[in-house]
Parts: sequence; C-alpha cells; structure tokens
Amino acid sequence: MKDLFYYYRGRKTMPVEVSRELGLGYAAPDAGGPSCAEGPGPEGSAGVVFTFGDAPLKVPKDAVWRPVPGHDDEGGKPTLWVGFDPNDRPGPAELGRPRQFPGYAVELGDGQRWLVPVVRNYEGETDFPKVSDWDGKAWTHDKVRERYRELFDTATGFWDELKAMMTGAEDPDKQYTVNLDDKIGFAVSALAVNYRLGPAELALLKLFDSQVEGEVLLCALDWPGYLEMASKKEEAAGPSSSPGGTD
Repeated sequence: MKDLFYYYRGRKTMPVEVSRELGLGYAAPDAGGPSCAEGPGPEGSAGVVFTFGDAPLKVPKDAVWRPVPGHDDEGGKPTLWVGFDPNDRPGPAELGRPRQFPGYAVELGDGQRWLVPVVRNYEGETDFPKVSDWDGKAWTHDKVRERYRELFDTATGFWDELKAMMTGAEDPDKQYTVNLDDKIGFAVSALAVNYRLGPAELALLKLFDSQVEGEVLLCALDWPGYLEMASKKEEAAGPSSSPGGTD
C-alpha cells in the first residue's frame, strides 16, 4: 500500500480517540478514523496494524519499520511503530492534506518536490486563517487561529534573527544562534501543515538532511520572496552615481 501504516502492541482495535491520545493527531485526516487490522507487528508480537490513508491496509513482509520515540513499555521495549512498503513508497501525493497552504516546492531526500508553506511572509503576514472579531462598529481579522499560532509566532522569532544575520544588522550585545533541534523542529512543523507527517515519519522516510532542512526553513520564512523583492528594488534604483563624476 502506498501510504504510511502504524503498529501498536497489545491492542486489537485503534479507535480514533486512542490514536489521538498516542499523539498521532497530526497523522490523521481532519475527519474519520484509522483503518485497522489485527496482526503481527515488526517484532512478531500481537497487536493492531492501522493506517490513516485511503489505500486498503496491506502490510508486506519486507515492510520498513521504525519505533516512534516516547512509546515504550516498562521494560523499555517500543509499543508504537510506523512503517511503509519499500516497493510502494508514499510521497507528497499520498500524504498531502486536502487543504494545503501556498509556498515553495522543495526537493526533499526522496527526490520528490514537496510544497513547503510560507508560515510568515517577509512583510509579516500569513495565509493562515485569522479569527474574525467585531467591536460593535466594524469587523477585523485578529490573531492567527490557535491551531497555527505557535508556529507563526516561532516563525516571527526566526525571521528577526535570520534577517539580522543575513543583512549584517546584528545587535553586538545579542547572541544570534539557532538551536539545531529548534531549527529542524520548526521545519518539520511547517511541512506538517501541508502533509500528514511528524518527526518519526519524516525520519523514517529520510526526507531531511543538513542541507534540505535549511531550505525548508528559509522557504517557510519566505526568504526567497524577500531576496526577489530586494533585487527588484535594487534594479529599480539603478546604478548609484559616483561622487565627482564627469559631466
């Protein structure tokens, strides 16, 4: 099957509520629950295999599995796994959400182009929905909806540091460093806006590397748009006249 599938040890079914309690809400579509089948998992133990995709649930013998960190029993053995069929690898077409936000197409580690949404453009705006508010006289669009607000606020912080570093406008009294976990975490969260992916799924599919994750981050911050705007402004201004030029 051309989709991701999961295995949870010790259950025979996987109600949607339980899948969300396991922290898999990001992997599920906006409506409906997973398709389930009782069967052995990657270690041969009894449990439930399930998928959030539309494809019929079929797990091959040579499936590639990866344990999902943070889900271990008292003995330290993994209880939750994510996998895929290496002969029918899922890509952006299969994992895309019904509603996707505009952005930039970036080639990830699988050689396919994935749509990275612009979380915050260089003017400080976003295509994420904003809550409509009414003050008794007029309607306004207030804060970004809660579902996307933390990601947007994180993008604003990254943008301020990125622009300062790239334009040489650093405050000498401020330390401009981006933690690797924060950098990759933001890139994963941005991609997850348009796709049914989280850290475990992205690592399983080997979509990121040290170069790609930087490209995703820059595109989510609309850095290509900023560079294009700056280039056009420079062209419109024309060559600067040198002091003491000839008549």
